[in-house]
Order: sequence, then C-alpha cells, then structure tokens
Amino acid sequence: MERKKFKRLALLTSLTILLTISVQFYRNVQIYKTNKQGLELEVGKSLDKAIDQFYAELARVRMTELVEAGKSFAIEVDTTGVSSTEIMERVQSAYFRNIELAMVDNLSKDSAEQSEKNPYWPGLKKRINDTALKYSLSLSGVASYLDPQLTELGIKDDKQLVMIEGGEVIRGPDLNSLSGYSSIATSKSSLLQKNQYLQLYYDIGFMPIFALGIMDFTFSIVVIGCILVALMTLYRMVYRQKELAAIKDDFLSNITHEFKTPIAAGISTLEGITMFNKDNDVHKNRKYAELALGELNKMNGLVEKLLETSSMDFEAPQLKLEQLDLTYLIKEVVENHKLLDTNKEIKAILEESGRRLGDKFYLKMAIGNLIDNALKYGGETVTVKLQKYAELVLIDVIDDGGGIDKKHRSYIFDKFYRVPTGNIHDVKGYGIGLYAARKIIEQHMGKLDLEVKNGLTIFRISL
Repeated sequence: MERKKFKRLALLTSLTILLTISVQFYRNVQIYKTNKQGLELEVGKSLDKAIDQFYAELARVRMTELVEAGKSFAIEVDTTGVSSTEIMERVQSAYFRNIELAMVDNLSKDSAEQSEKNPYWPGLKKRINDTALKYSLSLSGVASYLDPQLTELGIKDDKQLVMIEGGEVIRGPDLNSLSGYSSIATSKSSLLQKNQYLQLYYDIGFMPIFALGIMDFTFSIVVIGCILVALMTLYRMVYRQKELAAIKDDFLSNITHEFKTPIAAGISTLEGITMFNKDNDVHKNRKYAELALGELNKMNGLVEKLLETSSMDFEAPQLKLEQLDLTYLIKEVVENHKLLDTNKEIKAILEESGRRLGDKFYLKMAIGNLIDNALKYGGETVTVKLQKYAELVLIDVIDDGGGIDKKHRSYIFDKFYRVPTGNIHDVKGYGIGLYAARKIIEQHMGKLDLEVKNGLTIFRISL
C-alpha cells in the first residue's frame, strides 16, 4: 500500500513539474511574440521619425541657401518616354519653381528681418518646402537618421530601404532580392506623396527581443527553479522517509530476532530448573543458572550497544586522549578477532607510523567495528594496512567480498542501515557498527571513507 502511495506521489510530482514548465514556456512564448510586435512598432516609428528629420533638415538647408546666397537656378524637364500629361505637370512645376526663385532673388536683397515681414514670404516658404518634399527624397539621407535609432533598438544587421510609387520600385533594390528578410516596416509619414510609400526590410535577431523581456524571462526561470527545487526536495524527503521506514522495519526485524534467541534460551533454562529438576540437583541448577545468566548478559550487551549508539546523537563521547602506538593497537585488535573467527584469514600489514593522540578504547572500537563488518559481509580474506602518507596516518580495512552496490554506498554509514536482504537473518548485525565507527573517527578530527575497486571493499581511516 505504501509503495502505491509513493508511486502516486512520484507521478503527481512529475506532472506538476511538467505542467509548470509548460505554463512558463507558453507564457514566455507569448511574451516573446508581444515584445517582437512592440519592437516592430518601434522600428516603424523610427522610420517615420527618420523621414521627418530628413525632410526638416532638407527644407532648412534649401531656405538657407535661397535666402542667404540668393542663387537662382532652373529645373530641366526631361520629356523622354513620358506622356503629354506628365510633360505638362513637369513644365508647370518648373514654372512655379522659377517664379519662386525670382521672388527669392528679390527677397534675398533684404535683411532676414525684412524678409519675414514681406507678405510673399509665408507662401514662398510653403512652396519651397513642398518642392523639397516632392523631388528630394534620398534613401541614403533617410538611412543616416535611421541607423542610429535602429542601433539603439539592437538591430545592427543588414537592412534595405525601398521607395515604391504606384506599386513599382522607383528607388532601392528589386523586391525579389529582398525575400530573405524576416520583417518589413512601412512608413506612415504624412510627408510622403499619396501614391508613394517607403519600406524598410530588416531582420530581428533573438537578443534584441530577449533584452526587452529579460525581467520576465528571468522571473520565469526563478519560478521554475524554485518550484523544481521545492518539489525535488519534497520528493527526496518522502523517498528518504520511505527508506528510513524500510531501515526501521529491517532493524526491528533484526533486533527482534537477536533478542528472541537469548530470551528463548533463558526461558528454556528456567523451565529446566522448575520442571525438569524435581530432585533439586545443585549441579543442574548451577548449570541452568549459568546458561540463563549468559543469555541475560548477551541481552544486556545488545541494550548497552543500542544506548551507546543513541547517546552519540546527542553528545560527543568523552575522549581520554593519550599518545598511542597505532601499530601495537592495531595488532592487538587483529589478534582478538583472530581468536573470535578462525574460518577467515586476517592479515596485518603495518608500517611504523609513530605515536598519535587518541582514545585507546574508542579507536579500538572503531577499528574493531570495521574488521567485524569485513568478517561478516566480506570474502575469505581481510587485510588491515597501516601506512603513513605525508602528515596523515592511513588505516585501511580491506576485504575481497566483491564490493558494495553503488545505490547503497551513500547510506552505508547511516544509523541502523544494512544492505537489504529481505527477511533473511543469516548474518547478525544491527546497522550501528559503521555509524559508530565514523562518529568516533570524526571525534578524533579524522575521516572515514569507503572505496570500492577491483572487487575490493576498502574502509579508510585518515588521522
């Protein structure tokens, strides 16, 4: 049942992450499109502004030249390949311009202040401006005002201006050559003729649009990141709780098994005294009592070990530090284990490492726990190595049992953790030996690490 709940939680977490990413992705796409449309609108405004600036400057220059220089000029009318109507329009235009020039010639003899008072001056200025607007549009001139504005918007790539009149290109490249551009801006300036319009062909890169919405994109990334971290943290916590529950169940199963054996033996001995010793044989009573006492001592040892491990979580053990000969200490621990287990080979490869400050009792316990673990779960040979490396002393406990699976290595030093074996209790243990060993070594300002290579399991103490 718990497994089904965990699967449902994993599925719900995955769906939430997927939904969050999808919503934020859709939102960012819409923001990107909106920013692109806004940028295209700004490009159109910049084009209109460039045309206004170009014509304003052109009109100013024209009037300055006419008034200050007083120069006269004539417009030649080209009649090649045009209709009679167009010829008349051009002649009429040239006629008006010649009249304007004659008036300017007279006005230029007056001072600027007198010219402003002349009744012909306002109409003359309007005609001069109209003439400039009608005949003097320059694509390069407009581009000189447009390029700085586009650069500010982040558009620096190649672009082309095209003047179209009556549906045909009259200035600029052919439209067929401009098909590769992704965006087109058409000027809405009132200064252009009714049958003329100016178009800008250009490309908008990703970065200018991204720069406009960088705060929105950053916010989305932060939101996605926070949600992912929160959900993954929740998932890891639930998964860890599931593992801890499994460890607890495994521990309770093991400890129940360990307690059950001495309790059953104690009950049997007491029953032997009360039920099978009617003659009250003193020798039998002593024998049964000794068996019961041994089992009770075994139970007491289990309880003491559990209490000792539990106390390590709340306070550090009180170390009695002294200068120790680690070579002698390790020999002593190895010899004790050889007496306890004669079925496996225990080898010691020890270098002289000098003396180190430490607690003899707790260091022997830590090294003993590592050897005991290797004897229980390792292969047929256990090797204890002592060597000096720079300023460190390294103590390796090595077994040839084939190593530990990767998925269990990060938990191997957790309290009560044992590599799962189901409901099989062929190896006695409570999952506290390695935990206690690491705690003790850390209290000695050292490190206890696990390394697996070439089928060997290596627990390394660095002091």
